[in-house]
Amino acid sequence: MGGLILVAPQLTPETLSSFAAEVLVVMIGHHHPTAVDLDAVNTDDLRGGELAVKTLVARGFRDILLLSLDPPVDGDTGVIRPREIGYLNAIRAAGLAPRPIRMLRDDPSKIGEIEAVLTDPRRPEAIFCWSDLDAVHVLSTAARLGVRVPEDISVIGYGDSAVAAMPLIDLASISQFGADLGARATEALMQRIERRTGPVHWLQAPTLVERGSLGFPRKPRKYVMSHRGGRSGIDNRNPA
Repeated sequence: MGGLILVAPQLTPETLSSFAAEVLVVMIGHHHPTAVDLDAVNTDDLRGGELAVKTLVARGFRDILLLSLDPPVDGDTGVIRPREIGYLNAIRAAGLAPRPIRMLRDDPSKIGEIEAVLTDPRRPEAIFCWSDLDAVHVLSTAARLGVRVPEDISVIGYGDSAVAAMPLIDLASISQFGADLGARATEALMQRIERRTGPVHWLQAPTLVERGSLGFPRKPRKYVMSHRGGRSGIDNRNPA
């Protein structure tokens, strides 16, 4: 075996180092910048989290919730934690209150958490999901509950997967340029096979692919003043 390219390995740094002692290893979706015995090719997940929030803030959103996931055994070296940190950095830089939720990893628990968010009287204006997969859960649950996307809530995922691009899904998503990551990882592995000894830790700058799940905040409804000075009701000439 010439070597291994591991995609999103849910393994501890110690376990990966033991693999690297036996075979050449290049990782995708695993942040371990101090490792010297293996290579890593990643999207800059921290910047991706920041980008999602900055885009929403620029559109006028002020109540932005993060749907994340309980980290696996790889902990801070996986993709989840950097995306959380990026979200928190951008939220605080904008002077907003963070609303992170870490879901359990099984689908029934996820759906229950998403339902609770969407039916909460304090439903957020927008949701940033750590992955496209769980963002699709948000879209399907919203449709079932009658919550309109993007009229009632906007959603951004992460990964720019083929599913996100499907017309019936139409999910705005942070692109991590998967094909480029694969090509870079292959190049890094070939260099290792050709006796390169120093480590490579390469970061791809993310971009946002805007699609139909990304809108603008709902305008507050205006009240019409009656002739007696009281509020007579909602002005339906400027509906939310």
